[in-house]
Amino acid sequence: MLMQRILTAIPLAVGIIWIILYQPTEVFFWLTTVITALAAYEWGGLAGLGTAGRLVYAALLTAVPWLVVHFGRDYLDLYVYVAVAWWAGVMVYLFNKQPHAAGDRTSPGKLLAGVLVIPAA
Repeated sequence: MLMQRILTAIPLAVGIIWIILYQPTEVFFWLTTVITALAAYEWGGLAGLGTAGRLVYAALLTAVPWLVVHFGRDYLDLYVYVAVAWWAGVMVYLFNKQPHAAGDRTSPGKLLAGVLVIPAA
């Protein structure tokens, strides 16, 4: 199992390094945008959204990097500070209380977590 993961990771790492070092910045931007869309779609499923909700959530979160690049470069630091504060709060919560099972219902907290986590990745 470990060998399979290593053999899968090597070409992926080579490809990503090649894109970062030898392609225009726009290629890397669009690659990360596609990865963001896929991650947001999956996160929407974890948050309990249906297929239509997952697609809308993915579209909204995919728009975040584009909006930051075109309109919000001055506020990028604020976005990072909010994300760090979120993770600090999650850490305190997990140390102080055992979380319950997620269940099948949609949670605004889970959706907010995706807004803070996915574009920052």
